[in-house]
Amino acid sequence: MEREILALIGSHRQMTRAELANIIGKSAGTITSRLNQLIDKGLIKRQGSRHDPKQTYVLQ
Repeated sequence: MEREILALIGSHRQMTRAELANIIGKSAGTITSRLNQLIDKGLIKRQGSRHDPKQTYVLQ
């Protein structure tokens, strides 16, 4: 799933958690866990406030 997330963010330049969950077909909680792992690995970063529902994720 991490590769799928990276590919989607790469092809769209930026994506929200909701967009990723909808396309991949997993819960928002599952996507959030994977996004946090990718952030910890330095592969992606957040843009916008942590509590903003429109926060996006981009490749690092």
